[in-house]
Amino acid sequence: QALLGATTALSAAKPQQTRIALTTGALAGLLPDADALIRSNSDPLFVLEYHRHFSHSLLSIPFGAAIVAALVWYCYRQQISYKQVYLYAVLGIALSALLDACTSYGTHLLWPFSDTRISWNLIAIIDPVFTLCLLIPLIIAVRRKLPNPAPIGLLLAACYMSLAAVQHDRATTIASALISERGHTAERHLVKPTMANILLWRSVYISDGRIYADAVRASVFSQNKTYAGNSVPLLIPEQLSSIPPDSRAAQDLKRFATFSDGWLAMDPSHPELVGDARYAMVPNSNVPLWGVLIDRINLNKPLQFVTNRSLSSAGRDLFMQMLTGK
Repeated sequence: QALLGATTALSAAKPQQTRIALTTGALAGLLPDADALIRSNSDPLFVLEYHRHFSHSLLSIPFGAAIVAALVWYCYRQQISYKQVYLYAVLGIALSALLDACTSYGTHLLWPFSDTRISWNLIAIIDPVFTLCLLIPLIIAVRRKLPNPAPIGLLLAACYMSLAAVQHDRATTIASALISERGHTAERHLVKPTMANILLWRSVYISDGRIYADAVRASVFSQNKTYAGNSVPLLIPEQLSSIPPDSRAAQDLKRFATFSDGWLAMDPSHPELVGDARYAMVPNSNVPLWGVLIDRINLNKPLQFVTNRSLSSAGRDLFMQMLTGK
C-alpha cells in the first residue's frame, strides 16, 4: 500500500518535490489500514467488523487525503502549498482501496451505500512480484531525484495485475472442470490466490451441504495440475442445537457467519473451533486460517477469535511441491 501510494504520487511530482510527494503518497496509502487499530477488549470480533470498512470506502478518499495532507503540509509548509500536498495525498490514497479489493479478504468499497465486501481474488495480500514491480522503479526515481521512472512502476504493476486476472480465470476453469468430473453441482464456488504467487490457487465450493477444498496450479509453461482435498460439512449456526439462540455465543457466531459470508465449517483437528472455510495455509486443506472458539462451559462469554498462520515443516513441503508442480 505504501509503495503504491508513493509511486502514484511520485508520478505526478515536480523534481524538487520528490521527497515530499513520496512521503505524502506513502502515508496516504497506509492510512486506510489504520482501521485495524479499531478494537475492543470486551469484543474480539469488533476488529473484524471494522477492518477494511469505512476507511476503505471510495467515499472516504477526499477525507483521508485531507488528514494526511494537513500533517505533511504542517511539516513542509515553507516549501510547498497545501493544495499541492493535497493532490499528492489524493493520488496516494486513491488506489489503496482498489488494491485491497484485488486481494481475497474483501473491502467495503461502496460503503455507506452497500455493506457488501468486494473481493476480486486476484493476488495474495503479500505478493513479492507485485511489490518489486513498484519498488525497483521507485528506488531509481529516488536515487535520481526524478519522478519519471515512477509511471513505469505503475505500468508494471498494472501488467502484473492483468496477468493475475488471466491466471484467476484459468484456475477457475480448471477447478470447474474438476467439479464437473465429480458430478457435483457447485452451489457456490470461490477461487483464491495462495500465499505470494499467482500460480497456485485454492478452490472451495459448496455442494449438497458440504464444503470441498482443492488446489489448482495454473501453469504458464507446463501442464496444469489439480491437487484434490477432502470435504467437511457446511455449518449452519441455527442448526447448532447445543447453543441456545439467545446466548452470546449464538449471537457472535452469527456475526462471524456474516463476516465469513456463510462459509463456516468445524475445524477437523479442533472440534470446538468454527472456521472460515474460504482460507487455509495449505490450499487443499480444511484446516482454517482463522475462526472462533466455542466455550461450551460459558456460552454467554464472547467468542474468542483465533488465527493459525503457522505452517509445519510437512505443510511447507507440501505447499512447495504444489507450487512447483510436483
